[in-house]
Amino acid sequence: MLKRTGTWELIDAPAGANVMGSKWVFHTKRDVAGHIACHKAQLVAQGFSQVPSIDYFDTFVLVAWLALI
Repeated sequence: MLKRTGTWELIDAPAGANVMGSKWVFHTKRDVAGHIACHKAQLVAQGFSQVPSIDYFDTFVLVAWLALI
């Protein structure tokens, strides 16, 4: 579906790049009665293979301000 909708495109990695792995994590959500409500999937990057100051320089943490909520 992602390929069909044009969400992403596959390109060759630059020379000397450290390519991170990834894996799909699938969840089955259930309602209070125990019936299947929906299926969810996440693509999770395996960031433990990154080396600081080689693969990335800055870190960023998303924080929501209480006043905005």
